[in-house]
Amino acid sequence: MASTVTITEVLEPPAFGIGRTSALFVDEQRPDRYIGLDCWYPTDPSNEAPPSFYELLPGIGFTAQARSEGSVVGAPPVILFSHGQSGNRLIYSQLCEALAARGTVVIALDHPGDTMADWIFGLQVDTATNQANRIADLAAVVDAVVEGRLFSDIVPTAAPIHLAGHSYGAFTAFSVAGGRHREAVASVIGLQPHLVPVDRGTLAAISAPTLIIAGAEDTSTPIAVDVHPAVDHMVAPVTLHVLADVGHQGCSDLGLFVEVAPQLTDLPDVVGDFLSGMQEGVAGLGEWRATLLTHVDLISRHLA
Repeated sequence: MASTVTITEVLEPPAFGIGRTSALFVDEQRPDRYIGLDCWYPTDPSNEAPPSFYELLPGIGFTAQARSEGSVVGAPPVILFSHGQSGNRLIYSQLCEALAARGTVVIALDHPGDTMADWIFGLQVDTATNQANRIADLAAVVDAVVEGRLFSDIVPTAAPIHLAGHSYGAFTAFSVAGGRHREAVASVIGLQPHLVPVDRGTLAAISAPTLIIAGAEDTSTPIAVDVHPAVDHMVAPVTLHVLADVGHQGCSDLGLFVEVAPQLTDLPDVVGDFLSGMQEGVAGLGEWRATLLTHVDLISRHLA
């Protein structure tokens, strides 16, 4: 038993090494709002920097394939990723690592007021505030990346920017893609998306090619409710993949967390209970690696 677990089983042999760095971003329009960011990026396969630590709670977490240093290689595309409700930027680590291993930069951001910690400790904000904050958060990060104010040593000049998100993160990505940033967006990606709240005029305004990956067993954002009605309002080309036996958490690390939680001695009961309550979203729990790899395959094909 330990407070740190090393994840040795990878989704696939990487074509690139994986670097990871973090930042705390302050939106100049909202100086009291601090947004945590993590950036995964392709490095030389011989990168032997120390493993990067994923801290779930102070002193408790895991290491996987990402390294704490390394220079970016190539001229990779960039995905900006928005987490789902009650999630955070780190619960898609395996998806982000695998995409970086295929040559993509992935920048994931937190949405304060709607993170896992906020929900565990009862600090979450109301729905209207959350939606407005989310859109402003992602829009500010898009501006900073495009203007070279964030990760400028990693993001290539004029790199194509793809907006992606899981569940409520898809609401965020689609809302920004159909707003004033639509000219800067190369494509939009929604994973088990929550699209009911997206304004229909905003959906129609999206001009970028769109990828949607849905789960046939998703009861949180059912396809008939959250996907098909939204697609009916879109004029941009949409590619929809429905994955059999996949639930709402098909793209997240929840399957990994359930796997490693028994090995973490100091994991508080409140956190374990919170994760257990989300388990039903992982249809085919024991197959989470294969499910994630399917997501990586489809996203990589979309980017290409």
